[in-house]
Amino acid sequence: TSLTAPDGFEVRLDPMHPWSDNLAFDVPWDSMRTVYVHFVPTVRNLYTGFLTIESNDVDDTVVQIALTGNSVEPMPNAFTPNADGLNDNYVIKFVNGGAEAVRMRIFDLRGREVITIEGVASNPLIWDGRDDSGNACVANPYLYILERSGEITKRGKVYLIR
Repeated sequence: TSLTAPDGFEVRLDPMHPWSDNLAFDVPWDSMRTVYVHFVPTVRNLYTGFLTIESNDVDDTVVQIALTGNSVEPMPNAFTPNADGLNDNYVIKFVNGGAEAVRMRIFDLRGREVITIEGVASNPLIWDGRDDSGNACVANPYLYILERSGEITKRGKVYLIR
């Protein structure tokens, strides 16, 4: 029997074994086998994939199980663009990134757009605490909207601390 996890998921047979994206193992015909599955990395926002189990029995049975995880890596809700090399940028990384268009829009608390950062899902989106004109933004909470392929995937708040 073999098990193939979708991108972003990992599987293992028991807590003592390392996580992997696929497994091969034997299951006697009259027994059961527990398989552990987790989403890697621990992230936010909905992502769905299918865990595929292929049996080497006489019928070559294939089973697919829908799994749900998230598509954006967690990020700190505050950053300090003070050039000390620690948490100087607000960085968004997408799980299972590819050539999909992604966009992060940052707003002040009055709803005015401060900056739009665009890219592709395979590369992180990075905000350095400056507006579209290159001016340093004041220390405040800011609201953000993340879009992937034109669909809003996440909304949240980030604190810029100077």
